[in-house]
Order: sequence, then structure tokens, then C-alpha cells
Amino acid sequence: MPLSRRTHFGDDAPNEQIAGPAADPDGDGLWNLAEYALGLDPNTPSAEQSPWLSFFDLSGVVYGALRFTRATMADDVTVAVQLSEDFALWLAGSGVTTEVGRVGSGVETITVRDNRPATGQRQMFRLQIALVPPPNP
Repeated sequence: MPLSRRTHFGDDAPNEQIAGPAADPDGDGLWNLAEYALGLDPNTPSAEQSPWLSFFDLSGVVYGALRFTRATMADDVTVAVQLSEDFALWLAGSGVTTEVGRVGSGVETITVRDNRPATGQRQMFRLQIALVPPPNP
């Protein structure tokens, strides 16, 4: 994210309250780090482009899914979908099907579908976004 700070925030790039990873200068509820990872503009409200839950009907069986965009050039962050049945134990990448489609220049849409049918059981999804630590010199 450091390279994009100057691009997006100009002279405010060093200001953590505006350009820091946990700041939300456009007030849309998405932190700068999330907007960066999702390929969104941190200075333009984009809550309608935040990750969203959906359901898929495959041959009469309904499955829960999480759909989100991802910046393909953001190689200094990780984006992982986690699932839970109880908000206590979160499992990453287990029992899911992932579909990827290109949206435009440098952005792709990812849909992660639970492989268990959404029939009467709780299924929670969350998106975990984290900075990749720089390599040790």
C-alpha cells in the first residue's frame, strides 16, 4: 500500500488519520486497507461494491456464497474467505468452491461458495484482509 498512498492521497499520504490502513476518509465503512485489496478508490464512497452475500441454486440445491472484487496487483496483501457455523471457530478455505472472473483492468470478481447446502444450518462468511509482512533483509 505505500506506493499507492501518494497516488491516492497526495500531500496527505503521511497522515495516518487520512491515508493509514485503518482510516476511512470517504466514510463508506471500508478501511483503506480493504479498499486497496478490493481494488476500490479510498476517496470515493463504494459501500455498494463491498463484499456481498448471495445464494446459488444448483439443480434445486441452494448454497451460500460470498462475492467480492480483488485488485490483482495488490501482492502485498492477502485476502482470505473464512466460514463459521458459530462465530467462534473460523475455517479458511475448507469446503468451498471458488470462481474467478475478470471485471476490468487490474480487478477480478471472486465468488466463494460453501460446498454444504444452506438448509437450516448457520453459515457465516467473513473476508480476512491482511498486509503481507515485508521480507527480512
